[in-house]
Amino acid sequence: DSPLLPTPIAPFSNSLVATKPQNKIVLDRIYAQYKDPIDRCEELTHVPKEIIISFIFIESGGNPTVVSGAGAVGLMQLIPSSASDILVIENTKGRLSQPEKDILAANIGSRFTDGILKMRYLGDQVSVAGVKSATWITKADLMKPSLNMLIGCLYLGILIDESTKDNKVDLHKVVIRYNKGYFADNRGAKIPATVEDALAQTNTESKNYILKLMGKNGTLDTISV
Repeated sequence: DSPLLPTPIAPFSNSLVATKPQNKIVLDRIYAQYKDPIDRCEELTHVPKEIIISFIFIESGGNPTVVSGAGAVGLMQLIPSSASDILVIENTKGRLSQPEKDILAANIGSRFTDGILKMRYLGDQVSVAGVKSATWITKADLMKPSLNMLIGCLYLGILIDESTKDNKVDLHKVVIRYNKGYFADNRGAKIPATVEDALAQTNTESKNYILKLMGKNGTLDTISV
């Protein structure tokens, strides 16, 4: 079994999630609708498709144009400034593959090639076509399902790698940091080591997210693709 797909924490039932059959209908619909970009993102980022589909399900229910009150956009609910930061982090860490760069350049153009790729660190302002900025991703960009998904999966890939030890990922840490932000809880160092302690200590929103993913009738207890 993949270390990224732990046994669901079935004892932790969650009244916020629907029944398994109801969840499976939506999960199957999401995969059927976005199969090609999901499979491509899995191939490029090595994030299992079960995780990708689950995050789309929890974040947006598969609605590519939804915008939250906090300004998070699209399938994986990314904030434009955070999405831009993700790409800068990926690039400065040397994690972007050439196929990923090609997709990003095709979708973002000079804002990627002359903007994000020229930034040396987060907040580094560079000029593109006479505009100086440190944020190069827009709301309109994130309305594109394949682009939204790729950036979301690049983010998940970072979090998964930083939450993996001895070939075992602490998926609850990935969930909490995806939900709260890359730098939350001292980049995850302050997140409890066990799921049980994390559920007891984290905020309600992150707790519910963990349960929707890993609890009884949650996505990992339901999905099969």
